[in-house]
Amino acid sequence: MEDSPELHRRIRFEIEAITDCHGKQIFHILGPATGSTVAIEEIERLQPDLIVLDLQLAEGSGIDVLRHFSGRPDAPVIIVLTNHCDAVSRSICIEAGASACFDKSTQFDEFLAELTARLPAR
Repeated sequence: MEDSPELHRRIRFEIEAITDCHGKQIFHILGPATGSTVAIEEIERLQPDLIVLDLQLAEGSGIDVLRHFSGRPDAPVIIVLTNHCDAVSRSICIEAGASACFDKSTQFDEFLAELTARLPAR
């Protein structure tokens, strides 16, 4: 869950604005999770194809979520979007199962490009 309401709105708006070549919305926000336990339960229940995950959660951490799904054949794609994405954090995230890790403050455009790159073939 994003702790900045303004950034949360921007993330939601930008993700939901990504469309296919016919203008059909591709990504749908299923909802935020405040902690790792809730996130894992919701991911198991909803089985999304892609997850945008923050490392800093009210309970547990995004690393807990990554490790839970790491190596599973049915694991969703998990992209980390956080304020703590230096080289060490990025390495830890990738080792724990993330597909990519981006800094909210400095790599938002790269994050959006990664989502666009994951669109189904047109």
